Amino acid sequence: MYFGNKFVDSKSITQTLPKNGTLVATITWYAFYFILSLPVINSIGKATPQYLFIKSDSNHARIFNGFGSKLNIKITRMNNLEYWLRGPVDGIPALLQPVAHAILQARDEVQMGLKDFPEKLIWERPASVASVAFHLQHMAGVLDRLLTYADGNQLDEQHLAYLKVEGKENHKVSLADLLDHFSKQVDLALTQIRNTTEESLLEVRGVGRKLIPSNVLGLLFHAAEHVQRHTGQLLVTASVARLPAREV
Repeated sequence: MYFGNKFVDSKSITQTLPKNGTLVATITWYAFYFILSLPVINSIGKATPQYLFIKSDSNHARIFNGFGSKLNIKITRMNNLEYWLRGPVDGIPALLQPVAHAILQARDEVQMGLKDFPEKLIWERPASVASVAFHLQHMAGVLDRLLTYADGNQLDEQHLAYLKVEGKENHKVSLADLLDHFSKQVDLALTQIRNTTEESLLEVRGVGRKLIPSNVLGLLFHAAEHVQRHTGQLLVTASVARLPAREV
């Protein structure tokens, strides 16, 4: 159940309800309280509606009824949920919501996973896997290239030049630069997705110099899943790179 920017876990409520009470109605946000309609089974077995006030803080809420009893419930903030559980992204067509959710989730996980990551480790390749810097470069490049195709265009010299340097060690590039570039590319992708009509999703698009046929939908979804794949690889690499040499 959603209330403003909070989510109430109805399962946890039900588990903590008194045995003679069953939650059947919705909860509504009202100022700093929730008002809950809860049928209470009285002594002769009839359900009597009681209006209860729920006073909440940042993490918990307490429900009070007319009989002086109370129960605690846990509140989960919306920004603690994964993007696919936060509801629609503003302006994104319904059929493309999963694409937006996936790339926004990737950006969040990358930013959290690389918080306080040592600058000296961004080009490290434990067990010869791709470096953190490569994944950041590649995810930004993939979004740019695949959405260029989705927009009906082909790669230009700038795209190709960027592709050639992905993964090439360059200590003039900082972690902050890489994160900022990826974040901006996510924003550009979201802008293009907002401007993509559902009617265009099955339109054919040519990929690469051979113009291998795909369509708008396929390119957008491939961009999302490809970025998600490299997000997972990046986070594992970052975790291993942080380990002392003797533990790798």
